[in-house]
Amino acid sequence: MFNKILTTILISLTFFSCTQYIHDFTNLIIEDEKYDTEFPHRDCSGDLEQIGNCTKMITCVGYYNEYRFGIDDQVRLKDINIINAVSKTSFNNNSAGTATIIYNEGGRVGMLTCAHIVNTPEKIITYFDEPNNDYVAAIAFLDKKMIYCSDLNTDKIEVLVADDMIDIAFLGARTGEGDRLVPVLTNPIGNSKDLNWGSFVYLFGFPRGYKMISHGIVSLSKPVTDKYFYTDSPFNRGFSGGLVLGIKDGVPNFEIVGIATSAAAEFYQYLTPSWNIDEKKLVSSFDPYEGDMFSKRLELIMYGVTQVTAIDAIFKLWKENDSYLRSKGYFLDTFFMR
Repeated sequence: MFNKILTTILISLTFFSCTQYIHDFTNLIIEDEKYDTEFPHRDCSGDLEQIGNCTKMITCVGYYNEYRFGIDDQVRLKDINIINAVSKTSFNNNSAGTATIIYNEGGRVGMLTCAHIVNTPEKIITYFDEPNNDYVAAIAFLDKKMIYCSDLNTDKIEVLVADDMIDIAFLGARTGEGDRLVPVLTNPIGNSKDLNWGSFVYLFGFPRGYKMISHGIVSLSKPVTDKYFYTDSPFNRGFSGGLVLGIKDGVPNFEIVGIATSAAAEFYQYLTPSWNIDEKKLVSSFDPYEGDMFSKRLELIMYGVTQVTAIDAIFKLWKENDSYLRSKGYFLDTFFMR
């Protein structure tokens, strides 16, 4: 009797253990014309690589001539005369970021990036410390500005349009008819007002000079406007100008929803010894430091709070400057109106 019961139990266990459930998630995409809040349902690395090929690292270099004055000269800004300078030096002011190629026709390449990357001040003024802070210690004038992109066969990239308020710029480069192989972003522009809590976005950029893809989640801690929205994606120097894409009804339905412009940061002032002091003495000695002290500013990026200029604002900037861009040979309706 016992053997029969045991046999029955074993048969039952064998029967139930052979039951398999296969879940097919392919058809679970809800086509609601809204931006997705979940990770892509399938591999999309090939699509991302193709999009990433349209993003480039750019570097802007401002070349300055600087004129220095002595504190005894008591030179005020309105009285500046470079003939009276006690010395003259030259220096470069560099900035780097990300640009996306949005146009390539007729030997002209158009790019989209951040204004603060390519806007260099015409002059830089340095004042003496208090109590002599009314007097100019040095003034530097911009001699020339060069924008470089190693992937483009050109010796000149110019700023066509720049708007400091939304931190967006359109760049142009003459590359010749032979550069038709330069890839152009073909994804459609989206509508940033349709983004919601938890909308999933991809970001492309060159933080610290490394080409990288990141992702983030949109938060509505501040209302999404036609100018900005925020995401929790990491942000480092070089990511400015990075392309931001949303996904509508599953991959590969990527849409351009904005350009990453900045991250939240905190600033601190601290005291430091002179730059030419022997650091070994500072490390090995317990004696109080008695030399000159200088104040410097420390910037700490608050990772996870990234501001994005919305595609709606970028579209408006293009519409306002379309006639001028056309006069320069850049017909960007091929990008904004497809």
